[in-house]
Amino acid sequence: MKPLLPAILCLLLTGLAAGQTAAAPAAGTGTTVALIGDVVSDLRFKDIRGLARSAGELGSHQATVLVFVTSDCPLVKRVMPKLVALDAAYRERGVQLVAVNVGATDTLKDMAAQAIDYEAAFPFVKDEDLACATRLGIERTPEAAVFDSQWRLVYRGRIDDQDRLGGTRPTPSRRDLAMAIDELLAGKPVSITTTPVDGCLITAAPPVESTGPVPTYHHDIAPILAERCTSCHRPDTAAPFELLTYEDVTGHAEMIGEVVRDERMPPWSAHSAYGDFQNDPSLSSGGEADHLALDRRRPSRGHAAGRPGRRARAGP
Repeated sequence: MKPLLPAILCLLLTGLAAGQTAAAPAAGTGTTVALIGDVVSDLRFKDIRGLARSAGELGSHQATVLVFVTSDCPLVKRVMPKLVALDAAYRERGVQLVAVNVGATDTLKDMAAQAIDYEAAFPFVKDEDLACATRLGIERTPEAAVFDSQWRLVYRGRIDDQDRLGGTRPTPSRRDLAMAIDELLAGKPVSITTTPVDGCLITAAPPVESTGPVPTYHHDIAPILAERCTSCHRPDTAAPFELLTYEDVTGHAEMIGEVVRDERMPPWSAHSAYGDFQNDPSLSSGGEADHLALDRRRPSRGHAAGRPGRRARAGP
């Protein structure tokens, strides 16, 4: 059994400075796509702990580089070692590199595992609704967006011209991202501000549809809580609130749905790729997690042990 390495870096981002008028809205979104030279002020992300972050939390940098990734795109896998080397080369020169995950099926744990696998020292964040990618006109992975110290967009495009879906050159003839960073740090205008990207098209997650019968608290929800949650969510524990009754659950439905979807609860940091663990409290992705997606569908009360109206408790 291989234990999961400690989860590295949770960080960051988004928010930004003042905005400028930009290009036409992205098709079907109503979102205005930033042009080169625009100051972007409306980006939002989640860190690997599921917390919303703002750009101000990154601190002040000469350049900020957002690289859009997924955990399974083959080109992302090829460039990840390059990004790790790029971060090591430019970090001390005031450059902040950030991996922005846009994978429709990638979880926060997938994101953290990717950082560990490549020993990446830069933060990974989640663009959950693709608002950031849409705002910046990012369509494929891996694609980079470079900002100056005022969050002005100065480059958008590929990492280099070595890797393509159809094959790989022995060496790149142009290292576009590194050259853009070098010119920015030297106080020069970026000579080539946009380059084509040959990568994996970004796919939005399909809308969640609630199908099947509405779960009931007594039949579907309470047994899961009793097994997974109420050892902590009860009186005189460190948990922030109780989850022992129907009223407890419906009163915290939005929060329950969010932490279950982000895999923050039940608390468990290990990724399944590192092995199976006997004490894994994770919810099954089919039934248990779906039943506890309470921000999407509220449960009815149901009957406790066949006795209508009984205010049964989820715990022992």
